[in-house]
Amino acid sequence: MVFLWVGGFLGWVLADADQVIVDLQNSCCTCYHWQLTGLPCVHGFACILDKRTDPEQYVDHYYTRERYIEAYDLSIQPMPGPREKINMREPLPPPVRVMPGRPKSKKRKMERGEGAAEGSTQKKQKICQKCA
Repeated sequence: MVFLWVGGFLGWVLADADQVIVDLQNSCCTCYHWQLTGLPCVHGFACILDKRTDPEQYVDHYYTRERYIEAYDLSIQPMPGPREKINMREPLPPPVRVMPGRPKSKKRKMERGEGAAEGSTQKKQKICQKCA
């Protein structure tokens, strides 16, 4: 990784055929990783280390200890167990939607051996009443 200082807080970084410009004053880089996550990218971190400043100064304030404690400050109320009665209404089923078009027939063709008993698949010969 090769970098060159362009101005006071501007740096030009060449890393594996990627050319990016890092602005330490505005905490941004042209790879846009720093702007998206709030954490310095590899290019920005290299410039921070070259300037010999504290990397924690360039991390977004949402990653501080105070913000972490503030996020988990509220307590979560427990849910009632299965044996406890709650005065809530029963959930309703979703509404039935009638789809457009002709409804499909619920009949289907029976496959061979399906429907009747397995042993009675042979046809019985019919005998008229006079012959019997």
